[in-house]
Amino acid sequence: MRWWMGLIAVCLAAAVFAQDFESTKQAADEGDADAQYRLGLMYTEGRDVGKNDAEAVEWFILAAQQENVKAQYRLGQMYAKGQGVARNDVEAMLWFRKAAQHGNEDAKAALAAVEKTNTTRVHDVDYLKKGMKASVARRLVLKDHWIPNRSRHARKTPMLSIEKPFIKKGFVEIEVCAVDRPVCVLKYRKKQVCLEVGIEGEEGEPDSMRVTGWTHACEPDN
Repeated sequence: MRWWMGLIAVCLAAAVFAQDFESTKQAADEGDADAQYRLGLMYTEGRDVGKNDAEAVEWFILAAQQENVKAQYRLGQMYAKGQGVARNDVEAMLWFRKAAQHGNEDAKAALAAVEKTNTTRVHDVDYLKKGMKASVARRLVLKDHWIPNRSRHARKTPMLSIEKPFIKKGFVEIEVCAVDRPVCVLKYRKKQVCLEVGIEGEEGEPDSMRVTGWTHACEPDN
């Protein structure tokens, strides 16, 4: 009798969990940022659904773009760890910084840690400085024989309106920009080494962009 009661309890719990996933998924599909964040957590934890870090990243991105601070922090973690997405310290710093600007203390600590790591790692581009004008940084990088290396994936992606002024200014190395604010990544390569430079400024004003960070934790596109 107890065996059957236990089985019934397990079945009921499974039904509740399945219903929770379906309701969260429906809300996420309808654009609810909190639901998109919760769905991302479900995929990272394998809760009520098979574990899928790549799928989690997609949902965190959608929520983060709607200013969900928790999603911004988790997205930064995914990029910093290379979990479900290629490791990219520049992207990690961009999302950590955004969450930190909204007061997330964990994001502030994570941002400081990644920035410290990159300061010690990137020894061959010590001419780059935070706050340096992007145009100046670009000139120094090109002078040092780094080659613009926009990935094939980026080239196939429809150009955002925020990217057009930079392309007109000759920034052919624009790898990606945020959808809702002027935060971009410039990508270069030298032989088999990759360099990504994060820049931020005022929308539509390439000359206002300044360096926020840089990293070699990326893959060059051949």
